[in-house]
Amino acid sequence: MAEKKIRIEGRVKRIEYLRYLADVRAEEQQAVDMGYRITRKSIEEIREEFVRVSNFDSIYINI
Repeated sequence: MAEKKIRIEGRVKRIEYLRYLADVRAEEQQAVDMGYRITRKSIEEIREEFVRVSNFDSIYINI
C-alpha cells in the first residue's frame, strides 16, 4: 500500500483567492439563471482582479 506523503514545501493557493473565485463564479451563474447573457471572466482576469483589489501580491502562499 502506498503511503501518503505530506507536502512540506511549495506553493499553494490562498484560501482568500479560492473564496473570491467561488464568489465571482456564483455571481456569474446567478446572472445566467436570471436570464442575462454574460461573458464569463477568464481565470487570468479573475487572478489579476483579485491581486488588484486585495492586499496580497499573489494568489499563492509559499510553504
